[in-house]
Amino acid sequence: MMMPISLLLSWKTFFMLGPATAFYTAPYISQGKLRLSTTETNSAEWEDPPDCDGGVYGRQEYWNNAYHLASQVGGVSDDPVSSSPSFSWYASWCDLAPFFTEVAPALSVSVLVPGVGTDAVAVDMYDAGYTSMDAFDYAAEGVDATRRLFGETRLQPVGGAKVEVADARGLPQYVSGSYGAVMEKGTLDAVYLSGGKDKVKAMMYIVSAVREMARLLAPGGIVFSVSAAATESVREAFAREESTWKCLKDTDEEFWITHEDGYTSNNVDGTMMVWEKL
Repeated sequence: MMMPISLLLSWKTFFMLGPATAFYTAPYISQGKLRLSTTETNSAEWEDPPDCDGGVYGRQEYWNNAYHLASQVGGVSDDPVSSSPSFSWYASWCDLAPFFTEVAPALSVSVLVPGVGTDAVAVDMYDAGYTSMDAFDYAAEGVDATRRLFGETRLQPVGGAKVEVADARGLPQYVSGSYGAVMEKGTLDAVYLSGGKDKVKAMMYIVSAVREMARLLAPGGIVFSVSAAATESVREAFAREESTWKCLKDTDEEFWITHEDGYTSNNVDGTMMVWEKL
């Protein structure tokens, strides 16, 4: 069932990053400063916005607490993040599959999925055949939640998905040029919102994340992005790197009807954008 856009605007756009196994407890990343040390990517110091800065949905502490609540039997909250062990933001894989498979038809493609948490999209993609997959989440509790969704079999050391705690703004643990596709659904929205009221900082954060995606993709690789709360900022971040990206699809500007089955983009509660790495 599709979520009303008003609820989506008030919740998921604020999601940050990743998947997991029920038998491994990921290390907890400090909720204060997140320092990057890498020669390949942006060197910077990230800070969570203060509670009073209107940036709660960009806070690691919020997501850890929400995902922890979601792990309780039946959930203990009315909000969509913490009320259920699994909740798909914007759209499910079933909704997005006709569009994603049109731009990334090869099941052998290496896929990076940021910002999963309790969203089952990565699991469903894996089951659809995209088994060369890495995924991550900004919140350790989100990683644990997705490991529970994946289960032991899908996370086998050989041939299974690989998941960990990571920050989209700096990903030194991933090898440059090693992916053919990124499936991001609200993560860039969340990265932007983590800047709180400081829009200069917010744009710096989202540009850093987009640059990391560019570093990790091989030429010809694509970013499949679904956005609602920060769509203009997502679009601007890619446009700033115009020598790196070519926009293949933007459903705010052009109605998308899939070639094979005639699925239409108005069934997705959010803007779908596809960017090709040049």
